[in-house]
Amino acid sequence: MTMLPDGEAPSRSPVGLSAVVERAAGGAVAILRINGRPLAGGVAQRSALMKLIGRLGRSRDVRAIVLTGAGLFDHDGFAAHEDLDALLGLVASSPAPIVAAIAGDATGAGLELALACAGRVCAPTSTFAWRGVAAARLPRAATLVHLARRAGMEAAADLVAFGRPLSAAGAAGVGLIDRVCCGDLAEAAGPWALTEGTARGLAPLALNVEAEVFGLRLKLRRHAPGQVAPLAAVRALEAAAALPERRLVAEIDRISSELARSEQGIALHYAAAGEAALEALGEDAPALATRLNWSLAREAIHLIDAGATPAQVDRRLEAYGFAEGPFARSDRLGMARVFAVTEGAPPGDDAWISYSPTIDLMADAQRPGGPGAAGWYRRAGDGSQVRFDPEVDELVRASALGQRLNRTPIADEVVVERCLRAAIEATAGHETADLCAAVLDAVWVRHLGFPRWRGGPLWQAQQMGLRTRAAPSRGRGLRPAATTSTA
Repeated sequence: MTMLPDGEAPSRSPVGLSAVVERAAGGAVAILRINGRPLAGGVAQRSALMKLIGRLGRSRDVRAIVLTGAGLFDHDGFAAHEDLDALLGLVASSPAPIVAAIAGDATGAGLELALACAGRVCAPTSTFAWRGVAAARLPRAATLVHLARRAGMEAAADLVAFGRPLSAAGAAGVGLIDRVCCGDLAEAAGPWALTEGTARGLAPLALNVEAEVFGLRLKLRRHAPGQVAPLAAVRALEAAAALPERRLVAEIDRISSELARSEQGIALHYAAAGEAALEALGEDAPALATRLNWSLAREAIHLIDAGATPAQVDRRLEAYGFAEGPFARSDRLGMARVFAVTEGAPPGDDAWISYSPTIDLMADAQRPGGPGAAGWYRRAGDGSQVRFDPEVDELVRASALGQRLNRTPIADEVVVERCLRAAIEATAGHETADLCAAVLDAVWVRHLGFPRWRGGPLWQAQQMGLRTRAAPSRGRGLRPAATTSTA
């Protein structure tokens, strides 16, 4: 039920928008409490919210509006609905300034709604995040302006380009949040909104942001090498900091369109759709991830038997984009978590995913990896990881000698190709009508650290000109893709 300022109680909205309007500060402040998540709802819900905000904003006795609600600002959706654009514009231009009272988190479109408000207060536990870069989506032009000119380029890039969340204290420190307070945020925001809450404006256009942008590009080279989406986000922030409004919207649209059409942008959209569908797997996803990982981990062992080193395999896969290589992962989690068929099984012929004796020799040498235990790498005096251990090197050479293998150096590109093809073969073996390629690739991305911007093993198979048959037996079934495409 929606209680209007004059006490009139209209009938319940047919679209199910539930809201309550309260008065504070002698009636000068309207507190609009939204029950539900209209940003995630349909057009009708957002339309009803716009009508309510518009009516309050035009009310002569309302001098400020406080907008609040459980989960109202926590919406990791990024769809460019025209009605959502209209809602944000209405909030930003309301005759009665609107203050966002954020009791939880502010993410995605919810973050954009909060930044469209004239002021913001939040709880000490609130966090602020933009994960759109993982789906090749940039914030709207108005949001980018608020971030670049209010928080500064460095903090804005951390949030938008690198996807790093801000705590309540961090957001307040860079100026995105005006007050952090406990208790009923809406009641605290009301009187404050009438005095100082909406007085602070944006910084003027930056005359020279080249130095800051240069520093951010160097940061991208270190932390996101070769990735298109974070670079597009930095370019968009640069435009927001320096361009006037009449040119800004067109420039942001151009950058967004280029990103969406790029090869990596398409892969990111694909990965995001796969992750959304992955939710249906529930608790089965980690077990499936373990089985999928065997192929890559097995190939990694065979590579070091043939002449590569653990450090080379890890380094090349991490350069490709993996969160960490298999040997670094083994040292972090324990060898049984990465290379064993069944964790905790006693050593034996069937205990490990590979027939190579190298893993048995590692176990015999009491190098199981995991917290506090020796593994493939040694630890320096300060606890840092040194990716070479002469004992492991000798152990690998002894294993190769026992297998009568002539170890020879292996090119870096061969390391990546062999691991990727092993992952493709094994993943293709799990394709069924219920486990489509996008879901299987999403398991690799979410649970095994496969680079999201590369889509996944089966997406890469398509880019390599390989196509997988439905449910091929024993991991086989890759064949060249047809030269003609179908709609």
